Amino acid sequence: MIVRNILSKTGTADPVQLQQRHDSCSQNNEYSYIEQKIASLIHAATDGVCIIDQYGSLIEFNESFIRMLGYTREDIKGMHILQWEPSWNCINIRDQMAASPAHILTVETVHHRKNKSYFDVEVTYSQVPINGEHYVCATSKDISERNKLEQDLRIAATAFEAHEAMLITDAEQRVLRVNQEFSVVSGYRAEDVLGESFSILHANCQVEPAYADMWKKVRQQGYWRGEMYTQRKNGEFYLVWCTMTAVSKADGSVTNYVFTMTDITHRKTAEREIRELAHYDPLTKLGNRYLLHERLQKNLDSIGKTNSNGALFFIDLDNFKTINETAGHETGDKLLQHVSQRLLDCVRSTDTVVRLGGDEFVIILADLGPQIDQATKFAQQIGERILTHLNAPYDFDNNVYYSSPSIGVAMFGSGGETVTELLRRADLAMYEAKAAGKNVLRNFVPAMQDTVTARSKLESAMRRGLQHNGFILHYQPQISCNGNLLGAEALVRWYDPERGWLSPSEFIPVAEESGLIIPLGLQVLAMACHQLVEWEQQFTLDDFSISVNVSARQFRHPEFVQQVMDTIKQTGVNPHKLKLELTETMLVDNYDDTIAKMTTLKCYGIGFSLDDFGTGYSSLSYLKRLPLDQLKIDQSFVRDVLLDQDGAAITQMIVTLGSSLRLVVIAEGVETEEQRAFLARQGCHAYQGYLFGRPMTADSFRAYLSVPAQTLIPAPSETAIISKSKPIKGANMPYLGSIAGD
Repeated sequence: MIVRNILSKTGTADPVQLQQRHDSCSQNNEYSYIEQKIASLIHAATDGVCIIDQYGSLIEFNESFIRMLGYTREDIKGMHILQWEPSWNCINIRDQMAASPAHILTVETVHHRKNKSYFDVEVTYSQVPINGEHYVCATSKDISERNKLEQDLRIAATAFEAHEAMLITDAEQRVLRVNQEFSVVSGYRAEDVLGESFSILHANCQVEPAYADMWKKVRQQGYWRGEMYTQRKNGEFYLVWCTMTAVSKADGSVTNYVFTMTDITHRKTAEREIRELAHYDPLTKLGNRYLLHERLQKNLDSIGKTNSNGALFFIDLDNFKTINETAGHETGDKLLQHVSQRLLDCVRSTDTVVRLGGDEFVIILADLGPQIDQATKFAQQIGERILTHLNAPYDFDNNVYYSSPSIGVAMFGSGGETVTELLRRADLAMYEAKAAGKNVLRNFVPAMQDTVTARSKLESAMRRGLQHNGFILHYQPQISCNGNLLGAEALVRWYDPERGWLSPSEFIPVAEESGLIIPLGLQVLAMACHQLVEWEQQFTLDDFSISVNVSARQFRHPEFVQQVMDTIKQTGVNPHKLKLELTETMLVDNYDDTIAKMTTLKCYGIGFSLDDFGTGYSSLSYLKRLPLDQLKIDQSFVRDVLLDQDGAAITQMIVTLGSSLRLVVIAEGVETEEQRAFLARQGCHAYQGYLFGRPMTADSFRAYLSVPAQTLIPAPSETAIISKSKPIKGANMPYLGSIAGD
C-alpha cells in the first residue's frame, strides 16, 4: 500500500497505527486505487510536489521537488516544511484553504535550497483526504525566471518613458511606437508619426551621404551612435545625440530598430560659448594664450609636411600704462580694441592675432613659403606695416591718443622648435626693441639665443646648487656708534663647480625671473637661523641679531608668513634676534597685505629693516604705518656724503626722520673714517661697510663675536690700512659682492 510505503519511508507513524491503516486498506480496494493514482500524479508532475501532515512534516515528495531544493532523497526524509519554506504558517494556511470554495490556496513565496540560496515560487495548497485524515498537498512552481522577465518588462517600460526621446520602428523603418519625451522634444504626437517612415524627422536636414553611412553601419555592426540633425514639427532644426540599435531574431534577420535621441542643441551652444571664453579674449575678441599655444603647435607640427616657414611677432605697446593711468581704464580698454582691429587689418585672414594679456599681442604668420629669405622679407614688410598703423593717432571719445609698439620677430620652419622656445625668442627680440629706444622692430638673432642658453644653463646650475648645498652665507658686521657689535647681515654666496665663485649680481636676477628666489630665500633664512643658534651656544650674544634679505617675490608668496614661522620652529632660533630686510619697492605693492604680513611676524618678535631707504618710493604716510625697527641709509648717499651737499643733506634728513620715528638708523657702505665721523655727527646709530669688515665666512666672523665691546671702531691711525679693501678681524675670504649692504 502506498500510504504504508510512505509512512515506512518517513517513519512518521506509530507501528500500531501503521498496521491499523494497512488492515483498513486491505479491506477496501478503493483506497488502494486512490492512493496509487495520487502517487502516480505526484511522481509524474514536473513541478515540485510534496504532501505534509497537519504538523508540517513531509510525508511524500516527487523527484522534481528534490531537484528543486538540491537535496538527496536521504537528506529530505523527515524534514519539516519550515526548513525550506520559513514563512509557513500551518494555521493560517488551513484557515485560508477552508475559506476558499474549492479548498485550494495559491500564494507566492520563496523556497530555500540546501546551499542556503533561495528562489521565488508559486505554491498551490490543497487538502488531500487519505484514510479519513486530511493532508496538505503543496505544488511548488519555480517562478524566478517569470518574475525576472516581469521585472525586466517593468524596467523596460519605465526606461521607455524616461527622459530620453525614444522611437521604435519595424524592419522597414515605419514608426511603431514613441514615448512621451519624444513628443515633448519633437512636437509630434504619437498619432502624427505612427506608420510613417523614420525619415520624416530629418528629410530636410540630413545630408544624404551621412544618412546612408549611418544605415550602413547599423547593418554591419547592429548599432550606430552619433550626432544627427532632425526637424521638429514646427520646422525648427535641432541637433540630437542619437543611438540606433537593430533588434534581430535568432537567425539574424532584423525585426525592429530602436532609436534614443537627446536634444543637445543647448549643450552645443554652451560648449561653443565655453570654448570662446576659454580661447578668446572677451575685450578684443582676439584669441588668447590658449588659442595661441594651440595654433602655434599646429603650425609647428605641420612643418614637416608643408616645408614652409613662418614668423612669430611679439608686440608690446610702449606707453600704454601712461594712457591707462592718466585717461582711465575705460579709455585703455577702447585703445586696446582699436589696436586689435588695426592688427587684424595688417595681416592676412589666415594669420592668427592673439592678445596675450595686458598690452601684449602675438601674431602667427604661417605658410610663408619654403625660402627663408623670402619669408623673412615678407615678415619684415608686415612688421613695418604694423609700425605704421599703430603709430597713427587714435581718435575716439573726442580725444586723440598716441601709442607706439615695440616688436620682436622670431622666424620658424627649420624644425625642432617648440612653442615655449619660439615665444621666448620673440619675447627676447621684443625686449631688444625696447632697449633700442622703443617703436622699432627687432629680429631674433643667434646672439640672443646664446644669452637665453647661458641663462638656462645658469638656472639649471642653480637648481643643482640648491639641491647639493652649493650656496653658503657670508656675514658682514654691523657696529653701533659706541663700537659695539650689534649684529650681522647674512649675504648669500654661490660656488659652482664649473664657474667657481659667482657674484649675487650674476645669479640673483636669474633666481628672481625663474622663481628660484623662493626656495633660495628659504634656504638662506634657514642657514642664517642655524648659524645664529650655533653662535648663541658658543658666545654671549645679548643684543646681537642677524639680518636676512627678503626678495619681493618671496615676500608676496601667500605662504611666506607660515614658511618663516616653520623655519623658526625647525631651527629653534630666537625670533627676537632675527631681522628681515625689505626694500621700499616691495612695500608699495598690495600695501594692506604687506602690513598684515609684517604685523603677524612682528607679533612673534621678528624685526624689520627698511633697506636702501631713499632710493625707492619714499612716503611718510606708509613709513608711519609700517611696523619697522630700522632704516638703512643706502650706500649711494653714504659714498657722496663728503663730496656732495645734496647727498649730505639727504643723509642728515634720513637720520633725523628715523630718530623722530624712534627707528634705529644704520648706514651701509661706510668705507672711511671720515664718512663714519660725519654720520656720527648727524646722530647715526650704527654702521656697516668695509671700514668695519667685508662679508666673511662664519668661521672668520667668530673673531668679531669674541672681541670685547666698544673696540670695533678703528682708531684714526688704522683708517688708511682698513680702507684698502682688506677685511679686519680675520675676514680672510675674497670679496665677491652681494645683493645689498656690502
